[in-house]
Amino acid sequence: MIRNMESISSASAAMLRLETATAHMHVGWLARLDADATGPLDVPALRERIAARLAGGPRFRQVVGPGSGRPGKLVWRDDPEFSLDRHVLVWNGATTGEEELRVVTDRFLSEQLPRDRPLWSVLVLPHARGTGAAIVGKVHRALVDGQEAGMLERLVFDATAGEGRRAPDGERRREAELLDEYRAMRRLGTLAERQRDGGIAETVRRSALVSRRTEGTLASARRSFLNGPTGDRRTLVTARVDLGRLGRISRHTGTQLHDVVLALSAGTLRRVAIASGATPEDLRALVPLDGTEDLLFGDGACTVLDLPVAERRAAARLASVHASMTAARRPRRVPGEPVPTVLAGPPEELAIRLAMSSRVANVTIASSRGPERGHFVGGTRVRSLFPVMPMPDDHALALSTTTYDRHLHVAAIADPAALGGLTRLPIMLADAVEELALSTGARGVSYAPLPRRPTRPPARRRPPLRSS
Repeated sequence: MIRNMESISSASAAMLRLETATAHMHVGWLARLDADATGPLDVPALRERIAARLAGGPRFRQVVGPGSGRPGKLVWRDDPEFSLDRHVLVWNGATTGEEELRVVTDRFLSEQLPRDRPLWSVLVLPHARGTGAAIVGKVHRALVDGQEAGMLERLVFDATAGEGRRAPDGERRREAELLDEYRAMRRLGTLAERQRDGGIAETVRRSALVSRRTEGTLASARRSFLNGPTGDRRTLVTARVDLGRLGRISRHTGTQLHDVVLALSAGTLRRVAIASGATPEDLRALVPLDGTEDLLFGDGACTVLDLPVAERRAAARLASVHASMTAARRPRRVPGEPVPTVLAGPPEELAIRLAMSSRVANVTIASSRGPERGHFVGGTRVRSLFPVMPMPDDHALALSTTTYDRHLHVAAIADPAALGGLTRLPIMLADAVEELALSTGARGVSYAPLPRRPTRPPARRRPPLRSS
């Protein structure tokens, strides 16, 4: 039997300490299901599947609490009051359009995960009319270190259309296999943990190691229109781009797809600055070295990139990004070449990099590769998957992208009070794609942005979130 108490890792402890009332440390996603599915989503069946799969991730039934011995030591311990109803919430009202869906989603993502229960939550919107059902998931970054990184996805999504209707015996056999795998990985993790102190002091010690391994300088970034005091409200704005067209630009210009994504980010942020009444200026961005890693939550090595937002020419923006990223990826430096700032280190040092980001960068841009095969929920296909990333204090915006179902899925999480004009993000992104294609001479796949949403929510009473 799995022990009911386990020391928390230093990386998870750091993530818990990084969280503030205005810097939420949860990650997650917004999944949109096919609109042509017959009837609303079967929520009771979804609950049953999640309950059965919890055996493969015991951490999702544990809470953070004080341990015995050293003062300040934290441990994971079983939640004696665990109830799935407190984690799988259902929006009982029917969302009638994109704007109302966004209002409900924003409210859910603006709430911190309470510490008196396991640090994850899922909101199901089964009655979305005309837009398909939706599911929003969030999990504290402290919970998903190591083997649990993709567990929230595995709790909710099916790998095939038939998996959600699998016989209970088959489901139990599969979860038994997951549980055995979890136990084996935990034993290895325990052996490693015994060889080092698991407290916050170890995180501080490794911070010094990260600084020694870091190339370039870590001077504070100049303030920009994206930086300043922020509140606790969040808004999520999403858009999609056809990967075929981005691939054509990449091949035509001899650049990597990740370079194209970052150049599009620069073009989009240029438009966000103008919409906010600010003069477009170059921004320092914390970005992954490799945007094709199969990591939804961005655990890979990062670099600090000077994002050419002030540059008017789209082709020049791409050339600048490509040169900077090529230098950052190069294992050996060319004499006379500026030394890039690269934050290297194992994934458990993500907390340190995240803490640094509020000082050394104006914006974080997380990029990853999503699942190669599409997800399903109870036989219904997931047509869109938008990642949600943490936003540090004094940052009004964080961008994240992932590839899924032949599209680049772009999500902006922002403080709506500090940054205006973001509702036009789909239009801005479409314009940036078109501008880059024309500027580089790459032509091809047409792109139609997602429907523009009204800027004001419908003025009517909405039912509260309920757990049944």
